[in-house]
Amino acid sequence: MPCIKLPRLHSPILQILNKDILVLTKLVSTERFQCQPVERLDSDSEGLLLLTNNGYLQHRLSDRQLAHPRTYWVQGSRLPDEDVFHWLRKGVRQGAIARCEG
Repeated sequence: MPCIKLPRLHSPILQILNKDILVLTKLVSTERFQCQPVERLDSDSEGLLLLTNNGYLQHRLSDRQLAHPRTYWVQGSRLPDEDVFHWLRKGVRQGAIARCEG
């Protein structure tokens, strides 16, 4: 990943939180700064969340068109059969894709 030069308007604030499984949010004080999440985690997943008040950094890390490599580790109770792998390779659609205007 290329080095990202951040504008020096103010010191960026970053917070990293560990999200446990089935937890939707953790209480974070936002009185001192307006924070934005970099990506998201579903309710039935766990991992690290990165929050920042730097919109440029948030955009650079979460924009799918910039194609940052992503690695996911999945743990299951049993090995899926070939039908499940075929279904996963095709991809999952959750309704129509809504494009942003402007």
